[in-house]
Amino acid sequence: MEYVRIGHITKPFGLDGTFKVFGMTDFPKQRYKKDNVLSLLNERTGERIDVTVERASFVGNEYHVKFKEITRVEDAENYRNFYIEIDKENAPTPKGFTRYQDMKGCKVVDEDDVFLGTVKDIKETGVTNIVVEKEDGTTFYVPFVKKVFVLDINIETKTVKIKVIPGLL
Repeated sequence: MEYVRIGHITKPFGLDGTFKVFGMTDFPKQRYKKDNVLSLLNERTGERIDVTVERASFVGNEYHVKFKEITRVEDAENYRNFYIEIDKENAPTPKGFTRYQDMKGCKVVDEDDVFLGTVKDIKETGVTNIVVEKEDGTTFYVPFVKKVFVLDINIETKTVKIKVIPGLL
């Protein structure tokens, strides 16, 4: 089973096991819909537990999410800093959207199709940046701004075409 990351638990919220979650999806209402089965992952240990959404509310990039299986703040404390994921098959993306994780490993080329490196990661640092690793192991960042810096993303061919400006590389 392949998972898509949709949130990061920051801490419990209230006494009933509700979590304060940093959102990592553009579609929170679909992903955190009542009765959706999600997975909590401890990235350090690999521990994973399936949970069912009881309710969720959204304020900007912060969510308050309650799972049926977790009913007390004491239990919720055990899941601080876990990631929330959903089975990729249950999380389709609308046309025109690309999952960040699908871009990892894509080759990065300039407007003339000259190979520049490979997408190593996507970082949220106030602005979203594509981290590109060059063949020599060094990295550079490309602001994730479509039609300005990111000209085309083709997941089938695993290619990201970018506009190179002075100082970018």
